[in-house]
Amino acid sequence: MGMVHLKDHTRMYIALVSHMRTMHEVLNPHLLDQRSVFEKQFAGISAILFTYEDFETTRERLVQEVNSSNCLPQWCYHEMLNNSW
Repeated sequence: MGMVHLKDHTRMYIALVSHMRTMHEVLNPHLLDQRSVFEKQFAGISAILFTYEDFETTRERLVQEVNSSNCLPQWCYHEMLNNSW
């Protein structure tokens, strides 16, 4: 059997339903201050300068883009807005 190539939105659905947290929590995360973890475990491991501020900006942008891209079916947004899962 050959490799199955999934479209991006299919990958996203799989990631959402497979996650141990609810879709509401994944799509609207409570962003914690990860500075200590970043500095202890990730700082300096990249050849490209990537600061904690870069991390925060990227994380916030990712959440915004996923939530504004309409890449999820309407029922996901309806359920999420009503927090009914």
